[in-house]
Amino acid sequence: MQWFEVLYSPLDDFFSSGGQILFIIMAIAFVMWALVIERYLYFIFHSRGLAADYINLWHDLSSNTIYKPIIKSRYLSEYRLYNERGIVLVKMLVKISLLVGLLGTVVGMITVFDAYAVTQTNPIEEIAAGVAQAIIPTMTGMLVGLSGLYFAYHLKQIADTKTHHLDMNLVIK
Repeated sequence: MQWFEVLYSPLDDFFSSGGQILFIIMAIAFVMWALVIERYLYFIFHSRGLAADYINLWHDLSSNTIYKPIIKSRYLSEYRLYNERGIVLVKMLVKISLLVGLLGTVVGMITVFDAYAVTQTNPIEEIAAGVAQAIIPTMTGMLVGLSGLYFAYHLKQIADTKTHHLDMNLVIK
């Protein structure tokens, strides 16, 4: 049970010092990372087979058909859609995490100044602790957002590269 307290205690301190907004940011991070992992698994296990299916369909076409450029465009569009599925959602969750972090800071600052107005005292230590508590959601939102931004960019590059490789394999004769 001691290992549980070693893991739980810092997390509990972190969440209690940052407020309820951190739970929302945690949920956003969980969904975002599930999508990122799903996309990487798709590129590892499924994308290559899908490209091979399109190449096989391409080779089965009659060589004298005048619709080959249109069919090629359709295959590439479908493949690009499969590859980019979920990446837009990851980018959206990046932006949402940044905004929710900022919302946490605004809510925290309102709480600090409201408490200051009610007590009419000027204890600098309490105000400093409240401001520090208010900034934690912004830091967390930025951490989640920046990590997701990198992986969204990397996934988009992988999708573009794979689509380009399929484009090079679908040769019009």
